[in-house]
Formats: sequence, C-alpha cells, structure tokens
Amino acid sequence: MIIDAHVHLSEDGKWFNSLYDSSLTKLLDSLEESDIDKAIVLPIAPFIKNDFVKSVTERYSEKLIGFCSIDPKDSKGLAELKRCCRSGDFFGVKLHPRIQQTAILDSTIGSIIEMAASYDLPVIIDAWVYPHDTQGIQVIDSFIFLSSEHPEAKIILPHLGGFMYKSMPRVASETKNIWFDISYIFSRFNMDLLQREICPVLEKIGYDRLIYGSDFPEVGIKQYKQIANELFEFLNWPDAWKHDVFYRNIMRLIYM
Repeated sequence: MIIDAHVHLSEDGKWFNSLYDSSLTKLLDSLEESDIDKAIVLPIAPFIKNDFVKSVTERYSEKLIGFCSIDPKDSKGLAELKRCCRSGDFFGVKLHPRIQQTAILDSTIGSIIEMAASYDLPVIIDAWVYPHDTQGIQVIDSFIFLSSEHPEAKIILPHLGGFMYKSMPRVASETKNIWFDISYIFSRFNMDLLQREICPVLEKIGYDRLIYGSDFPEVGIKQYKQIANELFEFLNWPDAWKHDVFYRNIMRLIYM
C-alpha cells in the first residue's frame, strides 16, 4: 500500500497563477498510472474550500482522504475548524503560513493546533517559509517552540523543511511530536545532489518520522514516486522501512 500524503485539487482545475492542472480527473489518472493506492487532499483556505474537499472525498472515498484548512486571519476560522472536526469528514488540518500571510507563532495558529489536538487530528504546517514569518524568532526555533507548547499535538512539516532541510535533524532530535513529509523537495535537486545532500538528512531523521507525498500538481506523481524509490534503494532501506514511509507512518497519525 502506498499513500501520497500531499496532493492538491481545485474546483476549476487551475492552480493559482500557474499552468499546472489541478483537476480531479488529472489527479485520479495520475494516481492510477502510478499505482498509488490513496492520496490525501490538502486544501488551502480561503482559496480551496473545505466543502469542496468533502464532496470529492465522499465521492471517491476508496481513493481520496480529506484534510480541512483554516485561514488564521478569518474571524470565523475556529468555528469552521470545530465544524470540520466534529463532522468526522476530515482527518487532519492544513495551514500555510506563507500563502495565508500569518506568522508561525501567531496566537491563532496555536489555537488551531490546540483544537485539532483535542480531536486527535494532525496539523500539517507548510515549512517553505521565510524568516519574517516568525515574529523575530528563528524559523527552526519557532517549530520547536510550537512542539513544546503543544506536546499533545501531531505536527507535520512538509517538503522536508524546504530550504531549511539541513536543520530538520535538529528539529527531529529536539521534538517527539513532529513528523516530516518529503514532498516536493526531491524535485529541486538532481540525483547526485539528492544522494549527497538529502539522503544524509533522511538517515538522521529516521524512517519512522518520514511521510511520503508528492505535492501534486506542482510535481508529477509517477516521476516523484520513482525518485523516492531510487533514493530508498540508494540508502539500502529494507522493505519494512519503506512501507513505513509510504504508508504506515501517516496511517498511524490519521487513524491511531
């Protein structure tokens, strides 16, 4: 079993101002040709609506799993989060501080994490952020602070931390409730650099804290899975470890 834990959809098939095809048809076709069993659909509030994700995941429940997203700047955001949590239709929460123009340590983000934790839902917080997003505190320290402030929370940092990937082993060593999705980051390097730069980071973090994802539509699902498999072979990871990254780790977070 393989779960792609990081894909996006839009109602009109357009992905912001890009040429990427974020349509449902493109996603389902890509999953089929890639032998991916399921995918987690991550909306980004307020641009992608939670009810749209709900409608799609209900229609294709054998293939798609939905997270909700909350805009921290929305005065009704916490009420929307409570509605989503109580509905049982969503299995996690997506936050994107950069696109949503909210500092990582904004008090509303803390409230969102706290509420999600009370419903045992993981929160994925986009990690491709910039220093000014952190209210003067270093980005890495901000994530570590969130972990310590909300020890009951299950936090996922996508893209292996983005341009901060070399610091992710430190985050892993200083926290117990942060996991790392490996979406998109592989597309930024050639194979030689991936082996030299990224593989040591994966080894230091450990297979039990890594979650597979692609970041469709910005990354091709089939190609990204192939790159991941090549890296795991380079690392000489046994099938059981690969299965944890591809499937078991995210399942433990959303269904434990």
